[in-house]
Amino acid sequence: MESNYGSSSCSMFYNSLAQEVVRYSEDYVENGVEKILACLKYINIRCTGTKCPCRDPQMHRILLDRLISQFPGCLQDKDEAHIAFVAGKEGYKIISHFFKLPFRTLMIYERIKMYPGLNVNIVDTLKKYISRNVDVKDRLITLIFNEMSVVPHLKYVPRRGLLSGFEDKGYAKMYKKADCAQLFVVRSLYKNWKIPVSYVFSKGQTNSSTKVKYIKKIVRKLTEIGFVVAALICDDSGTNCAAIEMLLEDSTRQYIAENRKPKENIIRIDECEIVPIYDISHLIKTVRNHLLNQNLKFVFKGETLTANWEDIKTTYSIVLNSNLSSGFLEKFTTKHVYPEMMDVSTAVQVFNEKIGGYMNLLIDCKLSYPNGPQFTLESKGTVALFYNTGILYESLNIGLMKTGYMKSKRCIATHHLRLWHEAEEVVKTMRFVSGENEIRPPVLNNILTTIKGFINLQSILLKKRDIDYLPTKHFSQGSIEDSFPQLRLTQLAIAKK
Repeated sequence: MESNYGSSSCSMFYNSLAQEVVRYSEDYVENGVEKILACLKYINIRCTGTKCPCRDPQMHRILLDRLISQFPGCLQDKDEAHIAFVAGKEGYKIISHFFKLPFRTLMIYERIKMYPGLNVNIVDTLKKYISRNVDVKDRLITLIFNEMSVVPHLKYVPRRGLLSGFEDKGYAKMYKKADCAQLFVVRSLYKNWKIPVSYVFSKGQTNSSTKVKYIKKIVRKLTEIGFVVAALICDDSGTNCAAIEMLLEDSTRQYIAENRKPKENIIRIDECEIVPIYDISHLIKTVRNHLLNQNLKFVFKGETLTANWEDIKTTYSIVLNSNLSSGFLEKFTTKHVYPEMMDVSTAVQVFNEKIGGYMNLLIDCKLSYPNGPQFTLESKGTVALFYNTGILYESLNIGLMKTGYMKSKRCIATHHLRLWHEAEEVVKTMRFVSGENEIRPPVLNNILTTIKGFINLQSILLKKRDIDYLPTKHFSQGSIEDSFPQLRLTQLAIAKK
């Protein structure tokens, strides 16, 4: 053991410390689990401020192995992990090498009192935050909501004395196995923080009227403690769109009841005026899915153009067979040309100005390969769609700017405002062509709603509140969707435990 884990002096220190710790544990505690915990605590106290070998994790494992051999049969029940939790982060990490214990992070969450519905503890934390931050930028927030599927299961939580896994709306509990979770997250507009404020479980997707109740309750509470909810953000699923429409209709009725002219594309909850925004990445994905089987007809700069997905396949085939640019193919692959319907990232990656510019280059150079697909006269429409959609997406993906990062933020804001007005006019003319029929699916109206929303935000924040710029990147669902894969991995890890 001396040759494997350090010098003889280190090994002597280790052996003497092990004997000292075992002797200490035998003198003061009787239960085997508590003995190991006492040993770990004693090690931390004994080694504080010293450069001893047992500070090394590898030596800790050796020491713990010696301790466990002194007390066989300990920590056989998973519930005893709660006892081991008090050993601290390092102690729990060491013990987890020998026993199948839950993640320590999950045990922290279990100790926090969190129940479905609006979380009172988080609201109190936000109250303290707002009492210390009086600047307008610190108060501006967005409310994001999204839904994820969960595996139906029932679990008894002894610490809380309840059976979880049923449909729970926070104010009412139904004895049906839940298979969906609705999450509401608050994100600061000009600061880098976000926090979940409410969650509920349901059997199937939460209906739109119930979502409206949740949104109104959360917005009223946030407004009451001093926040300004600037935008309501979600994807373009059917129930979300219906909830937004219901909120807009309620707002119109409020304005009419007060003999005031209704404001276009503004949700009013009490005296709080909120702009609805659909996540631009999901909108692009939905347009891509329609474009796979239908052509898109639109008017751009006074000219009627048509875009189709066959031009994307032609571009990929030419580049693949001519070996023009291997670097280009690394970012433009088969998964982009033949995508999965629910894949958002590939849709955003293919709708960009680089793809459009490269396609335009191939058309101008009249490049092709024998017996392969060819570009048509309508291919210029595909170039215009992909190139300008990429520019629009970039304008809606601006993050926080550092002081002095750009000379004229207002100039950039003016340029984006002009771009959004132009995009609004183009989207109004868009129609999908299927055979001889022209249809206008809801996604095109949702894109219009989103563009108008950013135009309204530009007016409200930059003009009325005299703020320098608009961080459009913060008006997306990225902050809430990134947590869903983590939660699914955590569920899988728990199942394996």
